[in-house]
Formats: sequence, structure tokens, C-alpha cells
Amino acid sequence: MFDVFPDDAGREAHLAGPVTQALLDAGGSVFAGAPLIQELDVLAGKLPATSSGEPVTKALLLTFKAKAGHETQVAQFLRDAQALVEQEPKTVAWFAIRLDDGHFGIFDVFPDNGGRFAHLTGHVPRELAKHSLSLLGSVPDIGMLDVVESMGQR
Repeated sequence: MFDVFPDDAGREAHLAGPVTQALLDAGGSVFAGAPLIQELDVLAGKLPATSSGEPVTKALLLTFKAKAGHETQVAQFLRDAQALVEQEPKTVAWFAIRLDDGHFGIFDVFPDNGGRFAHLTGHVPRELAKHSLSLLGSVPDIGMLDVVESMGQR
């Protein structure tokens, strides 16, 4: 699950709410282990133009560690990437995130594999590849995900 909120109060209200409690209560009866809840900071984002648009079915989760001492530059690179993503019509939503301990990531969703492929061959991955030796302390971990449900699909 990937949830974003306008502020800390919204995040805390959600964490104290029924969805989180249901996940924690299900624990080992449904999952192989207890759910890991990780708070992160959104550095930049592209939100869907409308909630009644094309349903999303595919997603990407890219995570990586910044090279030591380059965390500020990685955060700025991700903020700057928002302008490039705004030009991608098939990237429905995109979030540049700061995790913990120098780790960063990108989470984005698409209507189909074609949209995901267009993004993977677009400007942001090319720019990231250009700067990877100077900015990244690890090879990015890429997860190609299927979207089970989204708020816009209810």
C-alpha cells in the first residue's frame, strides 16, 4: 500500500484509523509477517488530473541510496524531475520520496504497460543514468508492480 497525505496530521489520523488497525489485526493470519509501516517524505509529486480518469493497473517502485554527502543533490534532482514527469501523459501519478538513512525513491502509476514503458524510456531515467555515478551510492532497485486497487477505481 502506498498512501500520501497533505500533512503530518493527515498521516497520523490515517495511522490511527481503521485501515491500519485492520492490517495490524490481520497480522500472521493473512500475511507471512507483521506489516511494515514506513513513514517517508514526499519531495515532489504529480497528482492525477482528475479522479475519474483511466484506471491505473501498473506501477513502479524505484529505490536507491544516495552517495555519501550527496543527499541534498539527490533530493534536488528528484524535485527537478517533476517538470519532466509533468510532460508524460501516461504517468498518472508520480512521487519522489525520501525514505530514511540516505535512501530515496520514486513511486509512480500508469494505466497500462505501454505507459510504464514510455516512462522507463523517458527523460527521468535518462537523466538519472547520466548522473548515477556522481549521485548514487547503490544500483537502483526497480520493482514492477500490479495495482490491485486505487482510490480512483472504487
